Amino acid sequence: MPIYKHLTPNDNTTIYLWELTESEKELHQGLVLTSYCENRLSQMQSTMHRKGFLGVRQLLKQAGYAPHNLSYDAMGKPHLSDENFISISHSFEFVAVAISSQEVGVDLEKERPKIQTIAPKFLHPSECALLSSDRMLTTSWCIKEAAYKLIGQKGLSFLNHIRIAKSQSDHLVSTVQTAAGFVILKNWVYHWPNYSCALALKK
Repeated sequence: MPIYKHLTPNDNTTIYLWELTESEKELHQGLVLTSYCENRLSQMQSTMHRKGFLGVRQLLKQAGYAPHNLSYDAMGKPHLSDENFISISHSFEFVAVAISSQEVGVDLEKERPKIQTIAPKFLHPSECALLSSDRMLTTSWCIKEAAYKLIGQKGLSFLNHIRIAKSQSDHLVSTVQTAAGFVILKNWVYHWPNYSCALALKK
């Protein structure tokens, strides 16, 4: 069960990516799930969702964590039992887990034409000039979703509260307007066939 990609955006952060080519039974092998995990798994109607759930636990195992080391808060934000931070994403055949000593957000998405239709719902007019292709629109969604996951607060709007800005560096910058003020995030962007992925860390 190989990892598809193993990315290190900086010295403190690792992204683990898994391509779900295995059967559900194969993905279950070697995992000792908690009763909570088994209960969640049994309630999932979709095979794809169950495989994604198990794929995340396999990636945790690769990173040195057991299923009981992962918990979720009332917002659904994942937390590890040690001092590290974690973010999780799943889209079709891929799952991603980002682990960092800093607060982190990660999102991956399959690139599909329908992104053109929904783009006005999450992109401000000031951002539209930056993006046009399915890939770049999907990337912009990933950046905003990664920011949303990092902040972990209710009421944040992709359209109104999260902005993608041009940057003089190699990294795009996103800003998030929260109740406490603006948060500036640095973003790493990755692509492979038919998929986009973005990571956010506080700048």
